[in-house]
Amino acid sequence: ASPYSWLFDTSCVDTSCNGKLLYSIPEGDNTSNSESFGLAYTAGTANGIIVTDDLIVSNLKAIDFKLGAANTVPDIFSSYNFSGILGLPSSTAPALNLTNIVSFLKENGQIEKSSFALALGSVPSDVQNSGLFVVGKDFSDLQVSDVYNCPLISDDNSYWKIKINSVYVDDYQVNFPAVEIDGEGYSNISRKALVDSGTTSIIASKNDASVLHSFFDKSITDGENFAILCNETINLTFNVGGGNWTLTPSDYLGEAYSADSGYEGYCVSNIQGLDTTTDGSWILGALFLRQTYALFDYDTSSISFGVRDENVKFTTPEQNTAVVTSLSTSSSSSPVSTIDSTTLVSSTTTSHMKDDSNSTSSTTKPYNEAGSVNMNCFSIITCLLFSLPFLV
Repeated sequence: ASPYSWLFDTSCVDTSCNGKLLYSIPEGDNTSNSESFGLAYTAGTANGIIVTDDLIVSNLKAIDFKLGAANTVPDIFSSYNFSGILGLPSSTAPALNLTNIVSFLKENGQIEKSSFALALGSVPSDVQNSGLFVVGKDFSDLQVSDVYNCPLISDDNSYWKIKINSVYVDDYQVNFPAVEIDGEGYSNISRKALVDSGTTSIIASKNDASVLHSFFDKSITDGENFAILCNETINLTFNVGGGNWTLTPSDYLGEAYSADSGYEGYCVSNIQGLDTTTDGSWILGALFLRQTYALFDYDTSSISFGVRDENVKFTTPEQNTAVVTSLSTSSSSSPVSTIDSTTLVSSTTTSHMKDDSNSTSSTTKPYNEAGSVNMNCFSIITCLLFSLPFLV
């Protein structure tokens, strides 16, 4: 997870900064002795210096908040419509003396609870939305019928890591190759998983994904992704925190292959096999999170998943809470897209954002009429494929 927040700076001339709203370091700031930062991604490193500025998330203002101003931004970010990363690691320990925004707001008495919550997909509310990101409140504002708590598994990278108790194909419990579950020894049933809204689907290790897809009749691989018959009827169920979360074919079946592809009748599987983690952990992305209302709690070092009640309307709290609405996902021909080592980007504002008007890029500029930056990537561990045109 990204241990701190950073923005694209006006000194950046990389392709990723073209056509974006760029951050301008306030005049008078003494940056000659500023500490530098660097975050490695799958294809390059974001580099820059650390500055102090005011950062606004919805109706909450973080005064004198330290963040990074990046003069080098990897090309991996060029296709995406955002201007920075709002880091939300699972640990509250500062990195490079930089604190994540939730811990900062709690320490300064602006929120009641050191937590943030996420509901992907439209939530009944007086305000039209495509989802919610709520800082500083628990489930009381979005009523759920049942809540299942998952203690975090300790992780040196500050990922939001939990345990999947078991996986079922219809009513059959899947047995995987044995892996070590921290504090519990080896298991053929349980898996470790990183929870990440910035991954569009679900990623299992290559071995685990092969085992899982063996239950699908005539499943194959196109050399990159697994392919499943588009008329599949199997349900997949994940037992997480003691609750059962079911994916139907409409959830896990992706784009259909074209007639001339050689895979007519098949759809891309939204469960991918990649060895992206060193310990075999899965990644539970938006495909899983859409089934839940997820609360990420620093005080209890846990993630709680609530069963969403579509009959209860969400009412925006009057104070001490940041509520960002209108979360929407962008489309992709690939079943998954991740950018390693990044976290949450939310709608934030600062008075020091400038339009890169000389760019010829066709990328939509991530800002609103008032000039506030709309950072359009929502992720907890990795980043994208989300485009979040937040309303603040």
